[in-house]
Amino acid sequence: MDQISFFIVVYIAKKRFFPAMNSRVIDAYHLHNTNVYLQQKRLFKQYKVLVFVFLFTFEVYILKEIFLFNLFVVLESISLNLCWFNVTFRLPMLTIPESIENLLF
Repeated sequence: MDQISFFIVVYIAKKRFFPAMNSRVIDAYHLHNTNVYLQQKRLFKQYKVLVFVFLFTFEVYILKEIFLFNLFVVLESISLNLCWFNVTFRLPMLTIPESIENLLF
């Protein structure tokens, strides 16, 4: 008799103090969790798309900057090489007539 009354008290206590043990409450709880999960999943997909777009644009920006910097460096080196070419090959040709002019006058 004591065991039966104990189980009855436990059953009433479960229903009273732990309403999640009720199947309707459990279904509502799971439905709420499912809705929250789906909302979070939707938000996560949206954020994932936003992060992907941000990273893609940032990567394109960085690659563009690197490309432009490399292009600038290449053009600068070409211009420096051309300047070196001008200095080494045109200046002697310019200085020879000047020296000839100096000799003549």
